[in-house]
Amino acid sequence: MRHLIAGFALLLLAACSLAADADAGREAVTIFHDQFDDREFAAIYREADSALQDSVSEADFIAQLGAFRERMGTVESTEEGGWNSQSATSGRQVELNQETRFQNGTADERFIFRFEGDVPRLAGYHFNTTEFTGEEPGSTPPPEAAGK
Repeated sequence: MRHLIAGFALLLLAACSLAADADAGREAVTIFHDQFDDREFAAIYREADSALQDSVSEADFIAQLGAFRERMGTVESTEEGGWNSQSATSGRQVELNQETRFQNGTADERFIFRFEGDVPRLAGYHFNTTEFTGEEPGSTPPPEAAGK
């Protein structure tokens, strides 16, 4: 019986830790959106996990995020669509899925944070939106596309 109680206590402790990681991730999403709105893309990159920095150059990251910001505008609201937290020998990470409304449309965002101690570092950022149609921001579609 003691082993069962000890096992349950460890399980409860792990669940609390995973929930705390999700809370830290939520706060990191808020900070990301504030920096995004203020066009602080270099700061986002500098503060990111090495996994993100190893996957894209700073210049490309800034250009891609800048184009997304130019097209979508500032964040108006965001709602969590779910989260997943993992803890392994390689470390802890949390993934948060957000449904975000921007000035000029909506996007599904996926944030992946790896923890350095108790600090979540952005390891991945992905967005999916139907707002991009290949047009430049502020442009109008060609006449043949307008009737479609």
